[in-house]
Amino acid sequence: MAQKIRIIAKREGFRRCGVAHSETPTLHDVGAFTSDQLEALKGDGMLVVDVVEVDDDGNAQVVGVPVAEGRSDRQTKKNPAK
Repeated sequence: MAQKIRIIAKREGFRRCGVAHSETPTLHDVGAFTSDQLEALKGDGMLVVDVVEVDDDGNAQVVGVPVAEGRSDRQTKKNPAK
């Protein structure tokens, strides 16, 4: 199984990092974007970005969100209930 970056745009043709993204899930090689581009993609609210494992039949299963080399995922804390 190969890991790929899957990107889904919330609006057809939305552009980020020199690519027009689709509302249809699109798979990209893990090395297709630089670390800075990957951070921009992950941080953009118009895109859904995650890492998937793709089997020989083309079936994809989410395994996580991409992490730029040398950096960890940012974690956010929800406001505690009052």
